[in-house]
Amino acid sequence: MSRNLNIPRHGVGHKNLEHAFSHWSIDTHSFVWAWGESGLSLEDVAIPTCLSLHGVSPLDPDNLSSIDQRDVIELRRLEQISSIRSSVHRSKCS
Repeated sequence: MSRNLNIPRHGVGHKNLEHAFSHWSIDTHSFVWAWGESGLSLEDVAIPTCLSLHGVSPLDPDNLSSIDQRDVIELRRLEQISSIRSSVHRSKCS
C-alpha cells in the first residue's frame, strides 16, 4: 500500500515527462500528438506504481508491511463498528 515514485528533477526522464505533459488535453484526458491522440494503457500505469497486471495482488495481506497490516486491522475494526451502528439505527427506526 505504501508506494514511492522518485523522478529526478534533472535529466532525460524529467524532460520526457515535461514533453509528454505539454501534450496532455484536459478536455479529452488523453495526449494529443501531431499524428493523433493516445491514452494511457494498463502497462503505463502498472510500471510507475509497481502494480502487477498478473499474479499476486500487492494488497495481499500476507505481503503487507507491519505498519500497513496495523492500518488494515484498524480499518476493519472501524468498518465493523460502523456496521453495528447502522444495524442498531435501522432496528430503532423499524
